[in-house]
Amino acid sequence: MEEKKKEYNKKWRDNHKEYNKKWRENNKEYFKKWYEENKEKKKEYDKKYLQENREKFLEYQKNYRKKEENKEKIKKYYEEKKVEISAYHKRDIITCECGRTLRRDNIQRHLKTDIHEKLISKKPI
Repeated sequence: MEEKKKEYNKKWRDNHKEYNKKWRENNKEYFKKWYEENKEKKKEYDKKYLQENREKFLEYQKNYRKKEENKEKIKKYYEEKKVEISAYHKRDIITCECGRTLRRDNIQRHLKTDIHEKLISKKPI
């Protein structure tokens, strides 16, 4: 019974794909308005969903990167966006209290390292 339902739904979606595409095009303003009204609720839902399905996402990413055709896509994307990617990684460079320079997004990980602890203990007060 459940399989028949799934099969029916799939056929229905396939048959109405073009109609749905046109409807979405004609109602873009509705979607923008809905998103603005429900932005916080959607972010909360997405965050919760990601936490509940974390293993599923990680497994998907691992498998995606292993496939040969995807390796080529990733390589091509990197080559096209190399400048933007390197600029992204060079942003917000800060100096820690121990004297090391690092990106702002790595500060929490750095604070837990042995190197940080050693440098802080050597530094005069």
